[in-house]
Amino acid sequence: MKHFISSARLNTYKSILKIKNEDEILRAYYWNKALCGSIYPVMQTLEVTLRNALNESVKLHHNGKYLGKDWWFEHMATDIQNSKIKKMSQIKRDKWLKADGVTRKKQSFAEQAVLGIIRDLHKENRIPILHDDVISRLTFGYWVSALGSDYEDVTNKKLLWPNLLPHVFSNTPHRPKRLKIEAALRRVKDLRNRMSHHEPIWKFYQLDSTGKSDYSKPVYGLNTSLSLLEKAYDEALNIIRWMSEDRYQSFIAGKLDVDFRKLCSHDGFYGFVSPDKILNKVARTKLKREFRKYMTPDLPSKVVLITQNKQPNLVLGINQPYV
Repeated sequence: MKHFISSARLNTYKSILKIKNEDEILRAYYWNKALCGSIYPVMQTLEVTLRNALNESVKLHHNGKYLGKDWWFEHMATDIQNSKIKKMSQIKRDKWLKADGVTRKKQSFAEQAVLGIIRDLHKENRIPILHDDVISRLTFGYWVSALGSDYEDVTNKKLLWPNLLPHVFSNTPHRPKRLKIEAALRRVKDLRNRMSHHEPIWKFYQLDSTGKSDYSKPVYGLNTSLSLLEKAYDEALNIIRWMSEDRYQSFIAGKLDVDFRKLCSHDGFYGFVSPDKILNKVARTKLKREFRKYMTPDLPSKVVLITQNKQPNLVLGINQPYV
């Protein structure tokens, strides 16, 4: 496996997590893969909840021409860009419009996203094209961009924000603010992108004076990495809760966060990298004597080292890799 992973990628584990043993570095790499997999449920739940909450709120509560319209997202994107073009200088406008002054030469990000999906559905012979099919294929990045200032109309309240904030994000602790919600969603999007690009999900950076990550200054140490990752995960969970308490409670009741909690811990890390350092341990002989005590419904939510003659024998709660 080492032959298929770049030395630069593996060196990240060596320099930041201070791991020296080559096998342990590879085990840490596998830990990162498992950690990424454990984050997927919250990302999937957040994305689906966001797009459904936004779609339903526009169709039920919009203050304007998009009320009740299935294809509001397509029409709104075009209207927003047309409005931008009207405000441009002639030189900039010519880059967007053909000689007739009406026909477009190009489309905005949001317009391209919708048109691209429609083209794909045509190629798949999915006729007629249904709005639900398009909505289901729009990316998380698209929905996050819908929280941007382009969709805000404080004066006439004819776009999405601020009038739909109380409907989409009905459970925020205080009055919902678009900028705060957008910033939180962009942080989640960054985390999701790092997963998609197979980067170390636990790797974080110090912030510069503007609050953005300074990629020249990584944060060092396992303790801080675990703490920051847990904070990022909890932020994604909180955004779900802002939109739907029922969806949040269903997620928790389904124990969809359990794998993440196990892996984003010292015992979860050491379960992959160095089992002898796991704090939660029990001797095999004691496990046999007190079987009922340990075989509880909570056991799957813990990482437990079973020892034999005081030596690591078996780790419960994770799938240990072979190196």
